[in-house]
Amino acid sequence: MRVRAGDKSLMVQTSLTRLGRFFVREDPVYDHYASTYQAETFVSKVVYLCMYLLPGIVVFVAVNVEPLFRAEMSLSGLSARYVQYVWVLLITFGWHMFLPFVILRRVDELSLRESFAFLGLNRVDLRGLLLILPLFMIAFVLSRCPI
Repeated sequence: MRVRAGDKSLMVQTSLTRLGRFFVREDPVYDHYASTYQAETFVSKVVYLCMYLLPGIVVFVAVNVEPLFRAEMSLSGLSARYVQYVWVLLITFGWHMFLPFVILRRVDELSLRESFAFLGLNRVDLRGLLLILPLFMIAFVLSRCPI
């Protein structure tokens, strides 16, 4: 039995659609908040882009400018490795977790409950935690293994 080219492309398209639905979940709550509170003006978009880029620039300067890095080590009394760990913790928990709440509460004037809903922290995605995350971790490990 031969498969025609049109049937084959339909099969591929169906497979890609299923794969997309597997990895991408519809979230009407997030879509509502994103459409309501999305940055609309050019200036607000530039501000959010700078807020996205700023942590990487700050950490790059703090870790790669030798005199500044030596001063950080001498002031804190930590080794080079632990100074870098502190920067990772500050950026992760300070910038990427605390700052979004501050912006949503002060700028967008959302309640704490609405902020949790907007960030998707009011529910647990078991499929993402138990299936997708391990798949990405395995792919990362395999990409780092020498052949």
